[in-house]
Amino acid sequence: DNIDFLNSSDIESMEVLKDASATTIYGARGANGVIMVTTKRAKEGTSKVQINFTSEMSIQKLQNKIDLLSGQEYATIVNEINPGTYNNIKAVPQTDWQDVIFDDGLGAPIFNAQLSASAATDKGTYYVGVGYFKHEGIIPKSNFERISLKFNNTYTFSKNFSVGNNLSLATTDRQNTNGNAVFVAYRAWPSLEPYNANGTYTPLPGTGNPLADIEYTNSFDKGMRGTGTFFANWEIFNGLTFKSSYGVDWDFNKGHSFSPIYFVSPQQQNSVSRLFKGQSTNNSWVWENTVNYSREIEKHRFDLLAGYTMQSVSSENLGMTAENLVRESEDFWYINQNNINPNSVYNGVDAGANYSMISYLGRINYTFDSKYLFTTTYRIDGSSKFTASNRFAGFPAVAVGWNMHNEPFLQTQNTLSNLKLKASWGGVGNEKIAYNKQYSLVGNGINAVFGTDDAIIAGQTYSSMGNPELRWETTYQTNLGVELGFWKNNFTAEFDYFHKITQDILIDLQLPGFTGNGSGSTITKNAAEILNSGIEFNLKWSNQLGKVNYSIGLLGNTLHNEVLKVRGTGATDDFLVGGNGLTRSVVGQPVGSF
Repeated sequence: DNIDFLNSSDIESMEVLKDASATTIYGARGANGVIMVTTKRAKEGTSKVQINFTSEMSIQKLQNKIDLLSGQEYATIVNEINPGTYNNIKAVPQTDWQDVIFDDGLGAPIFNAQLSASAATDKGTYYVGVGYFKHEGIIPKSNFERISLKFNNTYTFSKNFSVGNNLSLATTDRQNTNGNAVFVAYRAWPSLEPYNANGTYTPLPGTGNPLADIEYTNSFDKGMRGTGTFFANWEIFNGLTFKSSYGVDWDFNKGHSFSPIYFVSPQQQNSVSRLFKGQSTNNSWVWENTVNYSREIEKHRFDLLAGYTMQSVSSENLGMTAENLVRESEDFWYINQNNINPNSVYNGVDAGANYSMISYLGRINYTFDSKYLFTTTYRIDGSSKFTASNRFAGFPAVAVGWNMHNEPFLQTQNTLSNLKLKASWGGVGNEKIAYNKQYSLVGNGINAVFGTDDAIIAGQTYSSMGNPELRWETTYQTNLGVELGFWKNNFTAEFDYFHKITQDILIDLQLPGFTGNGSGSTITKNAAEILNSGIEFNLKWSNQLGKVNYSIGLLGNTLHNEVLKVRGTGATDDFLVGGNGLTRSVVGQPVGSF
């Protein structure tokens, strides 16, 4: 999910959960791993009001570019295919279109400031923060601005019962550049310069001029988003705790885009001006209820968790497009009869979505003598995006660990302070598709000729073919790891091996023309399988010099990514094209190969 509404200064810590045993408990929301963001709260025991102010400014620049052909290299290859196309290769321009569209000056400035106040008493903790953030983009006509508010509070009614809230509110204002310009820059001829001698844009065969794409794109949107979690904790008796939390997310966006009349080439032109205005509202809520029981019996420790969650998501989108405006200046970017030429085109759209999920979960943690660890988890998810026969799916996980440093045979030495072996296996589901993919959708624009007078009759056909056989995309992952600590954990090392296979991946496939559907018609299927495997390591040295604490770390990973299956069978059916035609996902190769 997008978290651009959060002020980074409000964040206390972030934790990344990747192994299946840890992510299974989160269900479909943890299909690609879990990032746990903990925002700041008042520290207990700080009865006095603490006020903090932070401000920072930085510069962002493009560090790594894709290695593309130079103008002369491109001309050489073209001459091999069609001799004589370039008579003087040394005179061919050397245009790197990445340098043309990306900022080549000092960089794009980023400014962030935050003011917060916090306090704590025996009755609760209180935190409020306000922030301002502004980010200029590294591509012209792109920027982002945000004002944010944060409220985190807890209220203690007794030693057994407390409630609290985490609330965030943010307003955003952004200008969006033409995202297609980046893809065009990768494909544009490096043998042509951006401008003609008279200062107009150079026509580029096949792709168009990316600078013109940026110049003639005017896209803006404003948004407001509010998120909140309200929770209650009740310790029913010693060891048994009930927790209930209700989270809401409300998001409103309003935007407009304008494209003027222009001409660069017959393939890159706009014969009439176009104005689009739209707004969207997205609402969701999640209600989670869990019961946790913990008990220790001599060397045995048990931790049992059971619960269920419910989630609902709804959205509505309104939009209108008009062509042939009387005036093109920004002051007249309105859709009304006084600003649109007669006989102009109006188009409107009103769309909405509504889907829900319900889940049941359970987890058992067992520890013996602080040495041997065992965890098993099982979660059942149900989504309205699938038909009744495929709506529910179960996902198990199991993990074991061995704290070897607690064994007697390692207690006599002082060098090794931590040694833990761990292994886990588990599965998690994913249902991140549109809510209506099980249904066929009908669209306009398909005309046919009938009768003796060859009259053109407007028709309709499927714009998207429904698939009632859709089922959960599943990922099964195996992890093996070791944690090491030396000299009272001044030096720590962690190594993990992971092997993850994602099956029944939900993708949109192009329908062939003989099905009678319009151009661009698709059907969603469980039609791919991908492997990700590799090793991750994290090395860290921490110590103290006088009163100064310092740490030095090194982390990295290896990754093997491979497409195992696409669509199932067929020698000519083993790849998908993406990235505006720049990438392909081919069986036996990494996803999205350039």
